Amino acid sequence: MTLLQGDEQEIVEYLLVAEKEQREVEKITTSYPSLTFEQAYEIQQKLIDLKEQEGQRRIGVKLGLTSK
Repeated sequence: MTLLQGDEQEIVEYLLVAEKEQREVEKITTSYPSLTFEQAYEIQQKLIDLKEQEGQRRIGVKLGLTSK
């Protein structure tokens, strides 16, 4: 399944609600196996932007996938 613009917003909302409800999430690539790194970073940025609009602020950086 290819990722469409509306899908990105759906993923952002899914992740935001899950975080607020402290629920475990299913791997996004299970539903969207063609998701690229670039799209994933765009989704992450949209999620950060929404959180900042809600008044949250960044206080640090979490690193992941730092090695092959």
